[in-house]
Amino acid sequence: MDGPREPADRSDFPSDDTILAAVRRAGLHESAEHKGVSARLIFAHLAIPMRSGPARTVRKRLAALEQQGRLEVRTVHGIAVWRLTPAGRRRLTTVERTRGRVGLPESPQHLAWRKARAAAEEELDGFASALAEGVAEAGEMLAALKRGEAPHSDNWFLLGRRLRAASWRLGSAWHCLARAPNGASGKAFGIILGRAQSTALRRCIHHGGGAGCTIAWCRPY
Repeated sequence: MDGPREPADRSDFPSDDTILAAVRRAGLHESAEHKGVSARLIFAHLAIPMRSGPARTVRKRLAALEQQGRLEVRTVHGIAVWRLTPAGRRRLTTVERTRGRVGLPESPQHLAWRKARAAAEEELDGFASALAEGVAEAGEMLAALKRGEAPHSDNWFLLGRRLRAASWRLGSAWHCLARAPNGASGKAFGIILGRAQSTALRRCIHHGGGAGCTIAWCRPY
């Protein structure tokens, strides 16, 4: 799974339906379904390099889909962003009812989670050891304080920064390892969803977020 990602239809030039599906997923994953997503994000969800022949073709198809009324484009902070129109959503619904869900490459969020999880598995023991060393040093400093041999205040400040950094790294690594098997966690009406609420989490993922339900992904620490 560590090799280069390929477009979902195994072609250098994604179909219009694949492009529409990429716009939809990018919007859901970025919580920007109704705001629009940039070409950079669309290319990422299609696993296409920005400066490539397929990318130039996709740009042309974005313009064509806009002319067909299936995409809407607007400018946000000087950047063009696209979103599905009702006609575009109807097109995807029709296609997926007859042919099944439009396939896409691995999402950028899941790819980041997978890499972060692999790194976390490799580094977890080292992070735990680093934190344990810091805690042990804190114990020695506290013992010295009780003996009236108070360390200099700068030592306490330095130790605090080290402990905070070590705790953050260990917590981030464990966070990645504790995520759901597909790398997602969710929040529904303010409640964090994890493995203990797997049914609710799957429902959240299936709907791609939405009212009262958002999806987060494990990101590299």
